[in-house]
Amino acid sequence: MSSNPSEYERLHEEVMRAAPEGVWLFASREADEETRRQAIAWMRNAEDPLSPMALQVKYAFSIPTTRALQALAREPSVRQWISCGSGTGYWELLMQRDFGLTVRCFDKNTAYPEPMRHVHVDTAGPEYISEHACDGDGLFLAWPDDSEACTFGLDCLRAFSGNVVAHVGELRGETLSANPWGQSTSAACQQHLTQHFRLSQRVELPRWPYQRDSLTIWHRASQPIDCAGADFVSLLH
Repeated sequence: MSSNPSEYERLHEEVMRAAPEGVWLFASREADEETRRQAIAWMRNAEDPLSPMALQVKYAFSIPTTRALQALAREPSVRQWISCGSGTGYWELLMQRDFGLTVRCFDKNTAYPEPMRHVHVDTAGPEYISEHACDGDGLFLAWPDDSEACTFGLDCLRAFSGNVVAHVGELRGETLSANPWGQSTSAACQQHLTQHFRLSQRVELPRWPYQRDSLTIWHRASQPIDCAGADFVSLLH
């Protein structure tokens, strides 16, 4: 079990030390237009292999830490993790290589060619879960949705009959986005998650200036809660 920071975590620290002054204010009303323009240009510089955008494409949208990976490894009831929308598979690489976890990965997105991936990722949709998940499996859900119209995350949750869900990304009220539900997971997916599961653990993750990421672990409720259309804010810190 590794206690050292991941390559991605080290690069994040290095890049943020050299970030332009005022970059954390780019989404604030206090930022003037020039500060905002410079921050966005720096973050989205596709020609710089160390720009935040380039690193997210190479590794993952959220940055794994030892504490977050330990939380996944310490879930006693989870036999293996089913990773939905694995992307490049960087989190999954660390889970397997550094913490000895068994992880099955799939993604319906074919944008990542095989050489960009850190582990093997099957090309499939949410049906993969009902076809491959077994008793004792946990669901690993990291940035599953690219828009509110996307149903991938919700479909994965509905297909999952196990008891433990790990979510990586933003949750309602924990975002800099104009969308209060955040950038990673649709409102419908988050509502289903909170109706059927209870938040048991939260691990804050290192952040790029435009994100507020966390790893949260949820356990299935004995009885679903009828939210009657109400919204929620997760409060466990």
